[in-house]
Amino acid sequence: MFSRILPCLVFAVLALSVCAAFSQVVPDAITYQGKLTNASGLPVADGDYSVQFKFYDGSNNLLWTAPARKVVTSGGCFTTIISSIPSSVFEGSDVWLETLVGTQPLLPKMKFTAVPYALRAGNSGWSLTGNSGTDPATNFIGTTDYQPFDLRAGNIRGLRLESTLRTDVMIVGSMNLIGGYSCNAITEGVIGGTICGGGLRNTIPLYGTTYFPNKVTDDFGTVCGGVSNQAGDDAGTVSDKTYATVGGGRENTSSGSFSTIPGGYQNEAAGDYSFAAGRRAKALYNGSFVWGDSTDEDISASNINQFIIRASGGVGIGTNAPTHALTVKSSNFNTLRLLGPTGTTNYSGKINFGDGDYVYIQEDADNKLRINATRVALISDNVGIGTINPYKKLQVDNGDILVRGTGNYAMAGNEACVFLGDTNNYIKAVNNSGLRFGTSSGADILTISNNNVGIGTTTPGTRLDVRAPSGSYAASFTGNVRIVSQISGNTVLELGEGLDYAEGFNVSDDDIVPGTVLIIDPDNPGKLAISKKAYDTKVAGIVAGANQLGSGVRLGAGQFDHDVALAGRVYCNVDATTAGIEPGDLLTTSDVPGYAMKASDHTRAAGAILGKAMQRLEKGQKGQILVLVTLQ
Repeated sequence: MFSRILPCLVFAVLALSVCAAFSQVVPDAITYQGKLTNASGLPVADGDYSVQFKFYDGSNNLLWTAPARKVVTSGGCFTTIISSIPSSVFEGSDVWLETLVGTQPLLPKMKFTAVPYALRAGNSGWSLTGNSGTDPATNFIGTTDYQPFDLRAGNIRGLRLESTLRTDVMIVGSMNLIGGYSCNAITEGVIGGTICGGGLRNTIPLYGTTYFPNKVTDDFGTVCGGVSNQAGDDAGTVSDKTYATVGGGRENTSSGSFSTIPGGYQNEAAGDYSFAAGRRAKALYNGSFVWGDSTDEDISASNINQFIIRASGGVGIGTNAPTHALTVKSSNFNTLRLLGPTGTTNYSGKINFGDGDYVYIQEDADNKLRINATRVALISDNVGIGTINPYKKLQVDNGDILVRGTGNYAMAGNEACVFLGDTNNYIKAVNNSGLRFGTSSGADILTISNNNVGIGTTTPGTRLDVRAPSGSYAASFTGNVRIVSQISGNTVLELGEGLDYAEGFNVSDDDIVPGTVLIIDPDNPGKLAISKKAYDTKVAGIVAGANQLGSGVRLGAGQFDHDVALAGRVYCNVDATTAGIEPGDLLTTSDVPGYAMKASDHTRAAGAILGKAMQRLEKGQKGQILVLVTLQ
């Protein structure tokens, strides 16, 4: 028994209206495509079936009966052409079609839309060379009822639009889209389903035909391509596993709500919000993420919210050449951090070894490292922790650590040493005298005693006491040096790579740039201001930092508005409009705000000298030149 037929009429208007643009002859045929299913909703067996079509008016009066014909099904699908239709059939306002398989009528009669009326529309169809004056509200290609609309190529369906109506969710006008293989299918009743393409029918001589359709079985499911893929659980209820997605690949099933499979082969995302990718990855639980490599066997999550990876070649983070199951490489020392749950006494991270919870490394809440095991052995020459009498180099007995030296470390002056490499390099504990370090270049070269550190002395008197032999440097630094106040935390002194000596000042004016000449602000004690007149005896200095030239010495760095060079070499704003400047010329303030000029009037320049020019600046120019600051 045939339970139903899923019809789709691809009317001649898709071929008919095109022909009308080139010929005065209007076709009298309709292309009909359908799908026969059995009582279980499955396609009938491939074969020949007798089909007949009858046309009725709105009053159920028979208008015309097409001759019976045989159709050949493939996967239940068939296509036939109803030809020689009398033009009088479509002269009325309503025309209905009845389909019979054998003598059995299927489905309620189907009402024709406006499309087949092109049989009597003459040259009124759409033109292949373009159309003008159309209104999308009334001029379109499609259906006006809830019948599907197909586009074909080579007389094979390539795209179907299905308008859906579901009153249970109060949705009107949702659209399903089915692209690709003509037996790709969206389960009846699904809303918002999408199949972008893919699917396959493979016929092999002597072996028959195999079908690989893509399916969407639940609301808002999506299959983008590939073959034999499914979005939804196909459990009979179309609204229980919604928004499932399969990107492509083959034989993938995304059956959980909001589940995702981007592609691959034989993957399954059955849990809600799950993700599966690669080969035979099974994300069977809610929130699970499973990645399978090319190995031909299943890899599955075993509980909710798991992240499972099978990578037989190793997982690399920060590297593309992992050497272990997990290799982590970073560009700095912050390679890996383990954090435990917050809000508990023991919140630190923990690394377990083996199947149980017996052997692990953990940071205790008191910031101590714990190694928990029944026995810990370090495999090396004569090194043991609670082992069988190593007697050399390192030994741990009953929780104690023993370093054996030449004495028993019981009296003042006795020592215990740890030698590194040879006896010239050591760390030595001297009873009542602190900890000392020695190298082949000098005995006891560094001492830590009474919270003081001594370099070159075994009796440091300050937090850091450095003493060098006569004629040698006590210290050498690469990079800037900063001295910070113990009370305020502010920088007291900074030594850098620049060429000037600068102090920090607050400045009353705004828009200050490096190279600006400053004077003492008479209205704001302790502050400076931009110079604004020539030969100003309140001249104070130059804002440091012009031309990316830093300061060698900075006092109060970062505590004030600007660093002001009071001595040394610095780039300065200079005005040579009235007098050119040569190296060695004395410079003073000018009438141009923030600029220096040549001190031509030595009487007025007394007490107003800023420094000496170290570069030439031609007459008539303004710019920045290197200046040796020598306030006079």
